[in-house]
Amino acid sequence: MIKDKERRTRPGRDRDGARQLANLVLVLGVLAALTAPIGAIYQLTQPGGSVAVVVTDEEVLGDPTPEGLPEGTRLDLDDMRSSIQLEVDELPAGLRLLTRLDDLFGAALLLAGAVVLRNVLRDIGRGQPFHPRMESRLAGLAVVVVAATLLQPQVSTLATVVVLNRIDGLADGSPLGFLMFEFELLPLVVAGALVVLSRVFRHGRQLTEDTEGLV
Repeated sequence: MIKDKERRTRPGRDRDGARQLANLVLVLGVLAALTAPIGAIYQLTQPGGSVAVVVTDEEVLGDPTPEGLPEGTRLDLDDMRSSIQLEVDELPAGLRLLTRLDDLFGAALLLAGAVVLRNVLRDIGRGQPFHPRMESRLAGLAVVVVAATLLQPQVSTLATVVVLNRIDGLADGSPLGFLMFEFELLPLVVAGALVVLSRVFRHGRQLTEDTEGLV
């Protein structure tokens, strides 16, 4: 009898765990997304800003202020030299906000993804993996992944181009440039897998409805 009771209560515990995980995903998504507007507000209180750039001559990377760099700017490399930021001492408020636009765009995508993922986990926790909206939710997650992979870098490139034109950073003799287009393959593979999974859930829902109709 004790084992029978454990079998009856186990699904309830699993569903409670799924609901708690769904709420945790949403809370973490909201908290992470809030960092972007906070950073944008902070940037508006500063006189300048920074944008991601490409250096056409790698020999100048050891000097934060190489020859040809616009006045009032300097290069900032991370420890792994995987990214190069151009620090600009003074920018108008609109351009300072523009330098944070990619973070704001990413935060919006992160929040949207967290909400959709929370709904997916909530339906699974309710024992409704083939909910009628599951297909659209999984497809929505795929859209978020694609947008983060393809569009967010372009928002960053837009800020770089506008700022470089403002400070005449693309003039002859300048070592600065910008990356026109880049993307990573793995997120696109994940997005494709989500689309395929959404089709699987659609067929599962249809099979469930057909089975219920036979009862």
